[in-house]
Amino acid sequence: MAYLKMPFLHEPMAAGDIIVAKLAIFILFFIPGFLLSLAIFPKAIFPKRRYLSMAARTVLSFILCFTPTFLIYFGDRIFNMAINTITVATVWILVCVIAGAVWFLRTKRGI
Repeated sequence: MAYLKMPFLHEPMAAGDIIVAKLAIFILFFIPGFLLSLAIFPKAIFPKRRYLSMAARTVLSFILCFTPTFLIYFGDRIFNMAINTITVATVWILVCVIAGAVWFLRTKRGI
């Protein structure tokens, strides 16, 4: 029986590679979701609490972290936008900048 040779499966990962991979996942997913949660809910919805708890904001950040991915997917399907490194980085940066700007303006004005 012939087996497909995949040499990368047999090579152990170095500790530095694991740390870099975890940081990349954190940066690519958590930061846009966290900024979107700040933009949408700068203060808590409940009248007695002024801000969302970190647990609630973390869960909301995880849910919203897929927004850049959906924007890239629907940009490809609707507008035939090419999916490459430049478009992915541009969409990710735009989501972060717009969410950060909305949060900054909402907290500055007290909305």
